Parts: sequence; C-alpha cells; structure tokens
Amino acid sequence: MFSFIEGLEGRVLLHGGHWHELSGPAATAIAPTTNAAAAAPALEKPFHLRINAGGGRYRDGGRNLWRPDRYFQGGIRVKRKYDVGGIAEERLFAQHRRGVTFTYAIPVPSGAYTLNLLFADPVNVSAGQRVFHVLVEGQPVLADFDVAANGGGLSAITRYMPVTVADGTLNVTFQAVIGEAIVSGVELFTGPQPPPATSAWQEAASAPTPLFEGQGAVVADRLYLFGGFVNGAVQATQAVHSYDPVASIWTPRASMPTPLTHAGVAIDGSHIWVVGGLVGDYNGGINPTSGETWRYDTILDAWNPGPSLPHPSGAGGLVVVGRKMHSFGGLAADAQSDSPDHWVLDLDAANAALAGGPPAQWTAAAPMPVPRNHFGATVVNDKIYAIGGEHGRDETNSNLRDVHVYDPATDRWAAAARLPKPMSHFHPSTVAVNGRILIAGGVTNGRAPLSDVWEYNPLTNRWLAAAQLPAPRKAPVMALIGNVLYVIGGSPGDNFPQPTVWFRAV
Repeated sequence: MFSFIEGLEGRVLLHGGHWHELSGPAATAIAPTTNAAAAAPALEKPFHLRINAGGGRYRDGGRNLWRPDRYFQGGIRVKRKYDVGGIAEERLFAQHRRGVTFTYAIPVPSGAYTLNLLFADPVNVSAGQRVFHVLVEGQPVLADFDVAANGGGLSAITRYMPVTVADGTLNVTFQAVIGEAIVSGVELFTGPQPPPATSAWQEAASAPTPLFEGQGAVVADRLYLFGGFVNGAVQATQAVHSYDPVASIWTPRASMPTPLTHAGVAIDGSHIWVVGGLVGDYNGGINPTSGETWRYDTILDAWNPGPSLPHPSGAGGLVVVGRKMHSFGGLAADAQSDSPDHWVLDLDAANAALAGGPPAQWTAAAPMPVPRNHFGATVVNDKIYAIGGEHGRDETNSNLRDVHVYDPATDRWAAAARLPKPMSHFHPSTVAVNGRILIAGGVTNGRAPLSDVWEYNPLTNRWLAAAQLPAPRKAPVMALIGNVLYVIGGSPGDNFPQPTVWFRAV
C-alpha cells in the first residue's frame, strides 16, 4: 500500500496543525502478517467511528461506543491494566496494539475527516525508549514520535490531524524506529472537534483583562490576581482583582503600589505577601528587578511595605514553611543573570514590625545549588521544591529539567527527579494538591509554548502527565480553590495575553 524509503525528506503535519520538515533515515516497512478485515461501518450523522485498539467493545464515560479492535494487519493485541495518568478512561488507554509495523485499513466513505489517535506508554516514562513513525494514506503525519517524551509515559495523550480519504479506505500505518510502535485507540469523525478524551477542563467567566506573567493567590476561597502584562505591547498593570468562584464574578480591589510582573507571592492567614519581581513594562527586557516587599490585607483591602530584600530579585521563588517565608533564586539585580541567594523572613517579626514593633530583617540560608529564574516553587510536607526554570533571559536554549528540594530543618538542598523535558515560565502556575505538585503550561526550548500539565509525587519521586490544557499557555496563573483547579490567562506565544479561565476538579 505504501513504501517508506530510507532518506525520506518531506513536510510533516504535527499536532497543532503546524508543518515541520522531516529529514534523515527511516526504517523500511515490514509486510503485515495478520488479516482481520471487516465490513464497512455504518454511517452516523455526523460520521463518527471509534476503535478500541487492542481491546474489546467499550463504552466510555461520555456513553460513546468504542468498537472492538478490527481492520488491522500486523502487531499484537495487548490487554493490560495499569494506573494511567491524566484520564479516567484507564481501560481504554491501557489496552493497546503494538508491533514493529502494523496497519489499519478502515473502510469509510471518501471525504475529509479528522483523525484522532490515542496513546499511552505502559512501560516507559523517560524519552528515547520507544520511537516510531505514523503514516496516513502513505504520508507521514508523526515522525520520530516518542509517546513518553510528549507526556504519555504511563499517561494518556491524544493527537488530532486532518485527513482526506480518496479511495474508500483509510490507511494508518505505525512503523517502529526504536522498540515497537503502539496505539491505544483510533477515532475518525466529521464535524466539530469534540473535547479531547484526555481533558476535563471547562471554561469559566473570562478574567477582567488579558494577562500573563502575573501573580495569583487564594485566601478564604477567593482568588486574587495581581499585576502582570496585559497587552501585546507588554505593558504592566497595577490592577488587582478578586474572583468569587460561586458567583463567577470578578471584583476590582486596591491597586498594587508598583506595577509588577514575575513577583513571588505567599499566603499568611488573611495576608498575601508580594516580594520582588520585575518593575513596569517589558521594554525589550530591560525592566529592573525589585527589592520591595509588600503585605496585602485581604480584609482591609490595604497594602503595607515590609522589609526590603537584601538584593533585588525577579522571577524567583517565594514560599512559606511554618512561620518562615523563603525567597530564593531568580534574576539578580542586573535583571539578566541568575542569583543563588536564599533569604528567610520571620513572619511573626515582620507582622509585629508593621504593627509598630522593632524592624524585621531577612537572613541568609543555603543558596540554590543551580541558580535560575522563571521556575516553579511550592511546598509539600514542609519541604521546598524548585522546579525547572531557565538560565538568564534565554528561553530559547536554556530551559532546565533540574528539580531541587530544600529541607528547612537541615538547611540543605538535594536533587529530585528531573522534569520530563526542559521547561520554564510556569512559575505562576505551580501548586501543591493533595500532597503532590502540579505544573501547567510554560515553554520549552525553542520558545515553544506548552499545554502540558505534569504531576509530581514526592513519595515515588516520579513525574506523570496529567490532563493537558485545552491550548498552550505561557506563564498563566494557576490556583486551587477547594477541590477545583483554575488556570487564568497566559499567552499562546510570546506576547499575546489571554483572558481565558479554565477549571477542572481534582
């Protein structure tokens, strides 16, 4: 039906609808060995065919029927059970067809369709262990595809692509490069694209303004948004808004004393501390770092200055453990290089100082072992985590996979499991949820924005993919209100702030 020639060069349509150049050697096709032809499926209006690759008849949580595995040639059927991350439909994704080369020849009326392929790697979490090509109608659509590298290591992912059938048969071929190719489901349909099976995100009332690189915090089941960039000119705002998730209403609050982005935020009772950050508009990356410390009173809707940082910092980490607030890493005073500084503030002393007591001061703690900026920071079990980030101002080439954990009891940093890929710009979208850590969006090398959501379990020291965002977002705000996650704003590229608000239960 096709030939896949060594040295093939051409254009490949990858997920997201972007064409990329394909070059280099490719494995030669192996003739299929098993024939399981079946009659053409009955047409639906709109047309929708679902095949449970490797499994039997299955009805998912949306009451959609998946037909038993059929129309295949080659490969083997694998019925397996394991904990598939990022999806409630574990049985659908855990069962799969795999092999060096196998093909689906699906009889359908000729015409234009959308093809959705379901994947989950049951063995590999790290990249490079399973790599394969996918061809549709003899043309490559996924080249050197690595399920684990794309977030599907023990987790569910999907890939949508447009296809045109001219001869009454849709041919989809899976061809191994390293290990064996694999697929968990094949879905073909006409009409609008349905919500992906791997996402349970819904849309709430839009934020009052487009926003990215802002700050957010939750106090008493209210989400507070502070500052951020609000337009394509990358201008910063001092605006503050609170969000009531029950009424789905945004309310303006007292503006910040300084227009800030990239600041650290931490919660102390009804107070929100905002520390450091970058001041004002972007101006080509020359906006200065801040040494200011502010305490916002959510009850009085008032701002008060706290003790300044010993050295200015922006895009660093800020967390509270017990009665101590930790500020660490980020861009140094020159706003270009990385700072290893780690400062600690006694919150009781700082609050007493604001009430008229003696001045409070930051004290030094163990510096970060790998200085960086734009990293995620949070606390689980009284341990501080610094996740990913970038070196300097280089989000094209210098995003990091490094993860470090700090123990305040011993004043020591240690390495933890690295991120599955180099990532930064999820600093405002890192939260602790039920003893685990979630990060959402961000960018990877090449300045590529991400829709990734990753979950880290400190007990197993492993990262697993969770339900992806509906679209890529750089530097959104993510917050947990009750048992509901909210992701607000962010940019799908460099300077395109969005007002979107997505939410899902956890």
